[in-house]
Order: sequence, then C-alpha cells, then structure tokens
Amino acid sequence: MEYKLTKDCEIFHKSLSEASKSNAHGCFVDVNLPEHYKDTNNFILLDGVSGFAIDDGNLIAVHKNPIKAKEYGIDHVMQLLMLTAINNGAERLDCYGTFLTETYMQYGFLPVGKMDFDVTINPSWPVEKFGTPDVFALARVPLTIKQITQMQQDNSFVCFAEIIDDIPKFDDYFKMLECRDKMLQKFKQQKLRYGKCVEEIFGDEKTNR
Repeated sequence: MEYKLTKDCEIFHKSLSEASKSNAHGCFVDVNLPEHYKDTNNFILLDGVSGFAIDDGNLIAVHKNPIKAKEYGIDHVMQLLMLTAINNGAERLDCYGTFLTETYMQYGFLPVGKMDFDVTINPSWPVEKFGTPDVFALARVPLTIKQITQMQQDNSFVCFAEIIDDIPKFDDYFKMLECRDKMLQKFKQQKLRYGKCVEEIFGDEKTNR
C-alpha cells in the first residue's frame, strides 16, 4: 500500500472534496478549485482513501476519507502519509488547532509562529462546533526518515505542552509565514540538529533533546 503521484488535478480535487464532505473535521483542510492543484505534486492512496499535495515544499490538502478507509479496512494513514510526504520534499505547512500541530510535531515539524483565528477570513467556519482555533505555521527540522522513526520510538520529540507558551505570536498571517520560511532556511543552511532548532525558536530551557 502506497501513495501514488497524480498530475491530474481533477482526480485529486475529487479525492480532496469528497474526503472533506465525509470527514467530521473536513473544515480543517482548505479545499481550493481544481486548477489550484495543476502544478502541485499530488498524491492519492488507492481510489481516494487519503491524499496530500506538495507545493514547492509546502504540505497542503492533507485528507482522509473515513468512508473509503472503512471500505478498505484501513484505520490509520498518518504515518505512511507523513513519511511519504517528507520523502517527497514536504518541509513546511500551516494548520488549524493544537491537535494537528501536535501530530505534525511527531514528524520533526516545529511551530515557528501562531496567530488568532480570524472569522472574517473564513466566515463559513463552524464556530459553534470547533470554536476559534489558533493558526500555526510549522517548519521541519531536516531529519532523515530513520531519525524520525527512532525519535518516535524513543519519545524524543518535544511535546506541544512544553512549548505552547513560547511559540511566537503574530497578528499578520503573511509575516508569520515569512518568519517560518526564514527559520526553515536557517535550519537547512546551518544544518542545525533537532535540539538546536528547538532552542532557536523556544529558548535554551527546551534543549534537553
């Protein structure tokens, strides 16, 4: 079982939109028009069980269709999805809420910034159901797949609860992304180890990794 690359933006959009409609948390993933995925690297598992896209290193459109997953008897896809995405160049992302942020942190991503949810930008957001989650921008520490899986086994990744109060706060989304991208370049150019990357963002006291 593996994710297959497709350049057919219509097929990918169908997988994404169907997953969004059938998943109780579908609103946490932005669904754009099909042409938005024309020049991205799009990956689909089977006939739309799950998928994701990579836009110049930016991981987007991560989705899972629970109905199709049940049909195939598949419970979990995140490990396969994330390792495939990383193998294909995923190095940054942004997402809603703490749960997704915590999940991505288990693959070497670190939250470089956060900002308050803006209902005016997303007026259709179901506030009564999900509240107004913070928006997080994350950059990936340049770890190998072997290092990631070993750190998962050793429970070596920093916990979200440890750094929640130290995540830089922004009031401008694009400035947050700019800061994230600069930090990512620093990670790569200076070949910083995981602990040093944690220190760069959150301070010395978080570097016992």
